[in-house]
Amino acid sequence: MKFFLYAILGFAAASLCSSQCFVYPPLLEFSNQTQLGCVDKNGMLHDMGTEWQEEDCYLCSCDEDSISCCYMFPKLQGIPKQCKAVVDKETCTRKIVLKEDPSKKCFNNSG
Repeated sequence: MKFFLYAILGFAAASLCSSQCFVYPPLLEFSNQTQLGCVDKNGMLHDMGTEWQEEDCYLCSCDEDSISCCYMFPKLQGIPKQCKAVVDKETCTRKIVLKEDPSKKCFNNSG
């Protein structure tokens, strides 16, 4: 069963290059035939109907049919060529900076 879960996770990770969200069947945890929740890719148990933030800035949720995870930042369009988006994965914040000098913001807001 764990092999199946890891195969699904591998497929989901491979599809992240073109997608902002992914869904995979949950590895469910039961006690006395009662469904307790979903087990995430790190082996953590999450109660049904709860949301959590993954370390890679994905917001995930658990229901009886699936675990759904979406990247916390929408895809950006129309960024000037001299700029790039930089995500701090520890704080899950994003800023738009100049490519030649990442210490300078490209816009007045943080995007």
